[in-house]
Amino acid sequence: MIEAEGLTKFYGPLAAIRDVTFQVEKGEVVGFLGPNGAGKSTTIRILTCFMPPSMGAARVDGLDCFERSLEVRRKVGYLPENVPLYTDLTVRRFLRFSAGAKAVEARNMESEIRRVIGICGLEKVSNRIIGHLSKGYRQRVGLAQALLNNPPVLVLDEPTNDLDIETLDLLEEFLVNYPGTVLMVSHDREFLNNVVTSTMVLEGNGVVQEYVGGYDDWLRQRKLPQENTESAKSAKPVIKKERPRKLTFNEKRELGTLPALIEKLEKEKRQLHDEMVSPDFYKKGTAITTVTERFNEVSTQLDQAYARWEILESIPKE
Repeated sequence: MIEAEGLTKFYGPLAAIRDVTFQVEKGEVVGFLGPNGAGKSTTIRILTCFMPPSMGAARVDGLDCFERSLEVRRKVGYLPENVPLYTDLTVRRFLRFSAGAKAVEARNMESEIRRVIGICGLEKVSNRIIGHLSKGYRQRVGLAQALLNNPPVLVLDEPTNDLDIETLDLLEEFLVNYPGTVLMVSHDREFLNNVVTSTMVLEGNGVVQEYVGGYDDWLRQRKLPQENTESAKSAKPVIKKERPRKLTFNEKRELGTLPALIEKLEKEKRQLHDEMVSPDFYKKGTAITTVTERFNEVSTQLDQAYARWEILESIPKE
């Protein structure tokens, strides 16, 4: 159902991931683990069509994530670690917008919105502006949009962030009974133990090891590296001091401009989307191509801006 084949992604000369290959079968609930910087989020962003790989291929339900990205996006419910929400909309309005983007049929839209609101416990705040909600409720809204249209595949990046115990229990119960395929990144050990059927560990250099069971099962099954005690005794310690990489002046200035750029692109993308879903859109003749091409162009620029922001944010500022 989910396939990664030789995935490699470069940011300039830096390889975020290199030659990553794995497969998730239909109906599996898989925890995607690995140390910080191993490339988990980069891999997920490729699988969810937010960025193309530099090399390799990614497929969901047999569809290439780069060549048929719109079809893949409709099959995948994606919850990123930092949920991009339109904070000036109400919860219900945002879910209606998301449902339209996911091609939920108009006749089923309201019932589908009610369904995900019920699953995520958003009844009391469904008419409130998202920007006025707590972090926990915003996380619920992000989860609700991922569940819209009952996607056969869920990709969740730290889904338990800021969730209270009640919502966490609801999420666990939902995922255990979920009929589709789930790939998730989480540092919540107990949550993984309760939910996943197997774990995949991104160990670097393209090595992905799969283990049956949850987080504790992985700890029991993994092979610890054997130390060569003889060579360790004879070897002389070498201390190599490297100057830590810091943001340059130009990078600091660039980082400062990115939030405004992202906001501008998000606004234009939303305006273009509203125009495209308008009932009169397909009466505009040649303008259809112009608007569609601009929408794709803005989407690409937005993905690049988020990727660049992610890189710069990972570099110490001082």
